[in-house]
Amino acid sequence: MAESQLRSRVSTECRELMTGYFRSLNAGGEYVLNLFPGLFREEVERMKGRFTADELEMLIYGLESIAGHYGGKPMLNPAVAGFQAAQALQVQGGSKALQEKIGSMSRFTVVCLEIWCIGFWYQEESLKRYSKALLVA
Repeated sequence: MAESQLRSRVSTECRELMTGYFRSLNAGGEYVLNLFPGLFREEVERMKGRFTADELEMLIYGLESIAGHYGGKPMLNPAVAGFQAAQALQVQGGSKALQEKIGSMSRFTVVCLEIWCIGFWYQEESLKRYSKALLVA
């Protein structure tokens, strides 16, 4: 596999963490970025069966509607509230139950769910087919 370079801006907190544990910011970033795909796939696998098709649709469309407004901060709870308020979908139990599900998840799991939801917009599958990855327990 060919290697690619990535140039990115990071927060002071990220820079301090990386340089505190690795010989350089680049070494830390390379280590973390190369580990992430496997960690992400494992976390998506652990989420299987936690959400209904309607909940996943709400999250996917809700995140798409507010993308770019949160500057890298997790967006899921605002997405659920905003999308429910717009009444674009009806989910049994409403957004409060969905927010409670999300609230019971670790921060890492929530970020992986958010990335998974955003990923829908960058692929060619139908929503039904894409959602199967998380619906099959």
